[in-house]
Amino acid sequence: MDFGRLDTKLVPGSFMVGLFVRGQQTDLTMHVKRGQQRYIEGEEVGFFGQLNLIQCRVKPSLKYTKYELIAEFNPDAPRTDGSKFSRGGFWAGVHDQKTKGKTGGRFFTSCEMESELTGFQIDVTHWAWGTKPRIVFEKDENHTSTEKEIFLTFANRPFFTQNIRDVNDNSEQVVHLRFTLWGWTAVGLDRQRISEINVHQHFHESQGESDDDKIRYLEEYGAFNLTGEGNSVHPKQVYTCYHIADTIQKDFSDRQEIRIGYIGPDTTENLRSVIRMLTSDATLAQKEYKLYVFYDEEWDIPTAIHTFEGTELGLEHAPLRPELFSNKKLISGEAPPPKIDILIATYVGPWAVFVDEDSKRNYTALLKKIMGANTKFITIDPSDSKNSVVSHVKPTEFYGDQFTLRRFYRDLRYNEELLPWNSENAVVVCRKWTKGA
Repeated sequence: MDFGRLDTKLVPGSFMVGLFVRGQQTDLTMHVKRGQQRYIEGEEVGFFGQLNLIQCRVKPSLKYTKYELIAEFNPDAPRTDGSKFSRGGFWAGVHDQKTKGKTGGRFFTSCEMESELTGFQIDVTHWAWGTKPRIVFEKDENHTSTEKEIFLTFANRPFFTQNIRDVNDNSEQVVHLRFTLWGWTAVGLDRQRISEINVHQHFHESQGESDDDKIRYLEEYGAFNLTGEGNSVHPKQVYTCYHIADTIQKDFSDRQEIRIGYIGPDTTENLRSVIRMLTSDATLAQKEYKLYVFYDEEWDIPTAIHTFEGTELGLEHAPLRPELFSNKKLISGEAPPPKIDILIATYVGPWAVFVDEDSKRNYTALLKKIMGANTKFITIDPSDSKNSVVSHVKPTEFYGDQFTLRRFYRDLRYNEELLPWNSENAVVVCRKWTKGA
């Protein structure tokens, strides 16, 4: 992975074991541009910064078998709004399929690009996004070669309170971010602090990264690869792949051809992880698939299609090439809907249901068009609005909680089926639905 062009110059002593943030092991300062406003009862009370991406890497030691990297916002002032509302999470490369042989199937091989293994596995149940980000990775007992450095990117939106009109008061224009790396020794269970680095994120009207920079970073991880075993960079991807594979094996084991529908490709890294899994997994690849992607012209086309036009990463080059369907044309009846066996909606519900009434009405109409009597509908959503960082909800209504989204689908008279491997991680909520009588 070529993180060299993203990192700043390494400081002396960079050979040392531990944590590096933007290439250094000392505290640093960054600028953040203005992002979305936050309102309470119609009054603006502050604003989020635009997506701020911070490169991190861990140089491992044979002394430790397990690491935990945590991030804290305003750790010395936990009652401030900057602490309460800032949010973030770690992107990290993992194979799309779970590691074989690990109890519970919750470990995923840490890797860079398709096959550059780091010698560690990431525990998806301790891969948290939101106001208390953390990630845990353990030594892979089956990997005997020397461990490589582990590359991560911390994607975050610091929250600034609304007193920036007073140019003489800078106290609320800074969100202090603290990274702490912990390690567990090979001979004991004692947790030891290895490194601590502070990043001071200052609001600035013109300096800082923009939300569009995320595409460049995701490409560095190989997240847009169309073939191979990886890379997924977010827990929502591995949960999506797991439940699709589980549904195929349990509900369609006797079917050779399976029709899969995918709602909302957005920046497509999640869709691509599904394509890689279906075409790379030795068991799943024995079946034949038809893949249908349902897109919204305003939300999906700029990122899903235009971003990759004229490049080898275009979806038209995928080994499982998706057939695109316009939501608008399906809802209006201009285009006939395809028959769907498995339908997937990953991080769609909050935006489709809670942004405004028109969005909710269109989403309802789309589901009525494409949900068949025997369709298995898998939904993967953030369990709380604070857990959504990269795609930022802009609600005109209250986001609600997991029960509110559940109530939306139940109001459509969908029946919920129990899902395995779902209760330990609070970052996402996974459900499977079928159409009621």
